[in-house]
Amino acid sequence: MKRLRINHFHFWIERSTQSSSYTSLMGPDKLNILENFSFTSFISKEFSQERANQLRQLWTGFFKLYKMMTLANIAGSEFKIKAESWLKLFLTPSKRQPNRPNFIRGM
Repeated sequence: MKRLRINHFHFWIERSTQSSSYTSLMGPDKLNILENFSFTSFISKEFSQERANQLRQLWTGFFKLYKMMTLANIAGSEFKIKAESWLKLFLTPSKRQPNRPNFIRGM
């Protein structure tokens, strides 16, 4: 975050639940992180390589959709196709039963 010049954003682990938490961002700081955050280096420490790649696809895909919305000459049908593709990835369901060796986690 220092590289992005965002000083008021932090990650931490909640002691009571052991889950990750973070501070909220407002305005241009959100876009700055969406566009420039080194997402892969962060998630590769927390997730398997396959899961990290899936999350990276979601992150990048969302940013591309966001940028498309700002274009004056984008066709609605083109945006719809790309948005539906992103939603399909985002809504990927888990397969098989949790806590089994062949379980495949959805998004």
